[in-house]
Amino acid sequence: MNMPGREEDVLTRLVREERQEKLRERINQLPAQHRDIITAYYLSEKNYEQIARDAQVAVKTVESRLYRARQWIRNHWKEDEWLMPATMDMAHITVDHIRGRHTKENTLIRKATWDRWRWTKKEYISIKAVSMASPKGSLGHLHLGLLHRGLSFLIAFFGSFAMMVFVASITNESVFLMFLLILPVIWVYCMFDAVQHVHRKQAGEVLQDRTLFEELEMGRASGRRSKVLATLLSAFPGAGHLYLGLQKRGMQLMFLFLGSIYILDLLRLSVFLFMIPLIWFYSFFDGLQCSSRYGREPLTDQPIFKDWARHQRLIGFGIAALGLYYLVIRLVIPQLNEMFPNVFMTYEIRSYVNTVIVSLLLIFGGLKLLFGKQRGASANSAVHRNEEGADSLFLFKDRDDRL
Repeated sequence: MNMPGREEDVLTRLVREERQEKLRERINQLPAQHRDIITAYYLSEKNYEQIARDAQVAVKTVESRLYRARQWIRNHWKEDEWLMPATMDMAHITVDHIRGRHTKENTLIRKATWDRWRWTKKEYISIKAVSMASPKGSLGHLHLGLLHRGLSFLIAFFGSFAMMVFVASITNESVFLMFLLILPVIWVYCMFDAVQHVHRKQAGEVLQDRTLFEELEMGRASGRRSKVLATLLSAFPGAGHLYLGLQKRGMQLMFLFLGSIYILDLLRLSVFLFMIPLIWFYSFFDGLQCSSRYGREPLTDQPIFKDWARHQRLIGFGIAALGLYYLVIRLVIPQLNEMFPNVFMTYEIRSYVNTVIVSLLLIFGGLKLLFGKQRGASANSAVHRNEEGADSLFLFKDRDDRL
């Protein structure tokens, strides 16, 4: 009972193998580029059984072949849908060659379609190169052939990570791990740099394999500065301004930021901690504005505090008050604690000092606004009176001219 079925299976297998062998011979007779087409669209699995079935249907009818090719492409190339139009055109090429259509018109169509598919493949490779710019390093640059540039980003990423972990483990201070926040900055810069190189390649430009440090040296030699690097350095107050050549503005912002942190930590004045994020945000957005204006208009190095010499006495009084407060906290109060151990003077004095400072600032600021508003109003009234006097003078002059 089973023998006929087995014989039929054997015959079917022999016929299938014979068809596959004939198909292999037919494919080998085609030109090299068209063999590559067939191999590309059936990928690297070399599923000759599927090729034989598709070829058999293609010989019978072109529409059925295209339908099966379309279904096969949709099932296998779901992630690469933007290659679908060129792929469908290449299906027509495969059908024409299987049916033996070698007319001049079809030859020109095949050549144009082949060029289109090859250009689409280039775009596909470029898009894949951008997507490969991952946190593991600059795989996108390596895929584009930029070996030195990709290695420089790899070394910068993994080298920074290894150095921060090494320093934190040696010193037993976890505060150094805070500098790991620079890794996302390197990754974002790497990704956008890969995108820029892809656009240059699509525009027909020649990609130059230069490391990041070589570009910085070229910028220094030509006197040009990188806007991207200035933007990244703006994350630290004053650093972006110093890179752009704004020495006075950058030094004042850096001194204001670091000095505020040092003084507030030294004197334990937690009431002024709100100033630190204010200084940082002001410096960051000011650095962004300076980097955006660089190259379009000349940058002037205007300091933050222009007329600080006019308030020299007020600044001196504030510095002297801070010095006196630090002297009392560090020397006088410890001696009083030894003399009166039952009295907790340190906590009480610090709480009183914070209250006194806030109260004095509010009172001084309110008085300043009140008196400043009166002076401004008097100045505006004086200007208004001068304008009225000038208008009346012109009226009298016009009347005299008419007379």
